[in-house]
Amino acid sequence: MNSVIKSRSFWIGFVLGIALLLAVNLGDAIVYFDKLCFDCEQAFGFPFKLYESGTFVRPKRIIWEGVLGNAAATSAISIVFGLAIYFLTQKFGNKKFR
Repeated sequence: MNSVIKSRSFWIGFVLGIALLLAVNLGDAIVYFDKLCFDCEQAFGFPFKLYESGTFVRPKRIIWEGVLGNAAATSAISIVFGLAIYFLTQKFGNKKFR
């Protein structure tokens, strides 16, 4: 397992997994977070909600459970991406990424 984590192909997949989930969260924020809505509740984040806009009665807030959940999900998905790319490069024998 130590050689897997030290390989370049694993780290390429790991970084791609993080970049993918960051892009999805940014896209979710852009699509679902309407800055012109003054008195409505809106939340964004994938797979868990990270932020919720407030109303006149309730203030804006960061959903910390969602932040921790997204950190765990991003770590798990990135490790899966890293392992998938590592095993694909092992199977097809591309020596450039080892």
